[in-house]
Amino acid sequence: MSPTWVLRRYRLLEVAETVREGGQVSWAQVAADLGYADQAHLITDFRGATGQTPAAYAAAQSPASPGAE
Repeated sequence: MSPTWVLRRYRLLEVAETVREGGQVSWAQVAADLGYADQAHLITDFRGATGQTPAAYAAAQSPASPGAE
């Protein structure tokens, strides 16, 4: 594993953890906290790894959404 791969995986796991905590999420703040250049960079990276945007992932994690566990 390259250092870049490890860093990317860590940051994406942090995004997923932030979503699981519930509540409103400031994607710009999450991006800044994790060292992304901007919110668009975070969204592009997340979508590339998961196939969905962070907001779509968050909606899917909501207990009220169909298919959420």
